[in-house]
Amino acid sequence: MRRTKVVIILAMVLALAAFAVPQRIGYQGKLTDPGGVAVEGVVNIGFSIWNAETGGDSLWGELNSVDVTKGLFDVVLGVTNPVDVDFSGARWVQLIVDGELMTPRQPLSAVPSALHANMADYIIGQGSTSGAVTPVVPITSTATPVTLASVSYTSAGPGSGIQLSFAGTFDDKGGQDGAYVEVELVRNPGASEVVISSVSVSIYSPIVHQFQNVAINGHDTPPAGTHTYAVRARVAKEPYTSGRCIDGVLQLAEIKD
Repeated sequence: MRRTKVVIILAMVLALAAFAVPQRIGYQGKLTDPGGVAVEGVVNIGFSIWNAETGGDSLWGELNSVDVTKGLFDVVLGVTNPVDVDFSGARWVQLIVDGELMTPRQPLSAVPSALHANMADYIIGQGSTSGAVTPVVPITSTATPVTLASVSYTSAGPGSGIQLSFAGTFDDKGGQDGAYVEVELVRNPGASEVVISSVSVSIYSPIVHQFQNVAINGHDTPPAGTHTYAVRARVAKEPYTSGRCIDGVLQLAEIKD
């Protein structure tokens, strides 16, 4: 079946060139056939970033096996090939779905350029930091969240904010029950913690081992001083307790409000 229509819902740079770690982009879209019927199932999608709407040069590329549900897909680009692209100019993304070129290319310039300006051009204080998930982290408890990665940062206080992002890969290989995981960004975990943002992830197949790319971001305006920021996860619903975080990077940048 030909899939000829791609509608871009959101394209967000989660980690920018200001960081000295692999850059990733959270990308969502909708895929339908020529009759407008939503595509279902796993499709192979080649993503590439270009410096022109037509012609031009390819700046980056990656092939992903993507789960499409009711036409919708959500993928983190840069997991296997870091997105080392300068977003200071206009950029477009091109898709090849199961060998078929999707046209026209979709603009990526608005959100990446805006975030690049905020997170790279206006960094104050100590600038930025990051923390990686290592080693593989099992997620087995509903009551006690497990920390996947954390960073310590000294904020400049009033007049600045903290931009956080996490991009990682989860699976259900911890057992045969599948995984239903809640992932959250937190300031100062403990009695006085502040949960900045959260997202739920469902991973389940009775037949095959499943992977799921997860992206979450948030903004915080802490008082001046040193704070601990963490990304953590817990089982959101029993008996789906087989989740693991395989890899991921927590990013932090201090920006002007």
